[in-house]
Amino acid sequence: MSEQSENNPTPEKMILFVCTGNTCRSPMAAALFNHMNPLPDWHAESAGVAAFGGESASLLAITAMQLDYAIDLSGHRSSLPTADLVNRATWILTMTVAQRDILIRAYPDLGDRIKTIGEMAGEPDLAIPDPFGHDLQIYQQTAAILAELIEKIILKIQQNT
Repeated sequence: MSEQSENNPTPEKMILFVCTGNTCRSPMAAALFNHMNPLPDWHAESAGVAAFGGESASLLAITAMQLDYAIDLSGHRSSLPTADLVNRATWILTMTVAQRDILIRAYPDLGDRIKTIGEMAGEPDLAIPDPFGHDLQIYQQTAAILAELIEKIILKIQQNT
């Protein structure tokens, strides 16, 4: 859907959220953005710098999103940030500086579009810790932090359009 059409002369804009395994933070962020987003020409996708392609979201990520946001992550399948996916992205937002730096090294021509989610939300020192191995409450806290940052990102996009 990134192509222009007669009914929609504006190309779709995409935010690619990236974490490590693409089973919790980035799929939660993409789902939250798509759930909260009032901008019809924007959507989000997700990937992981060390993802094993085709894995489902973690059970605790699925549970946290269902309980707190009525969002169904059960159909999510992990993927790597392929060249096609990265090149289609308007913004590539990572959970940590280390992930950002990996992507900048892999795609140096796209460095101006690669930021941490904290940088994009105006909180450059904020990193989103991996909830993997923790309990449901930590996944819920992670989702709540992501939701707050995504609200700020949506406002920023609205102000710049």
